[in-house]
Amino acid sequence: MTGPTPVKDVVVMINGVEHRGTYFVQSSMVHVRSDAGSKATQVGGSPPETIAKLLLSELVRASSGAVRNVVGIRCGAISGNMKVLFQAARSIG
Repeated sequence: MTGPTPVKDVVVMINGVEHRGTYFVQSSMVHVRSDAGSKATQVGGSPPETIAKLLLSELVRASSGAVRNVVGIRCGAISGNMKVLFQAARSIG
């Protein structure tokens, strides 16, 4: 009989901003959870913490990309100059 799977903290820095999440390993899978969402993948040749950092980075980048795109399109629709404002919104993140 095995005990509960320990949940560990994981932190990544992206563009100078610290992003935090948690991860655990269960049945040869690394599971990551954060404010940006959740994601899992099989444990391979890398340590679980390294995989957790990669997954957290992917979640954060996907999450911030969606926000940038929505802001750019919304501002463009308001101003009528979507190209310039979209590029400005993309440079924020």
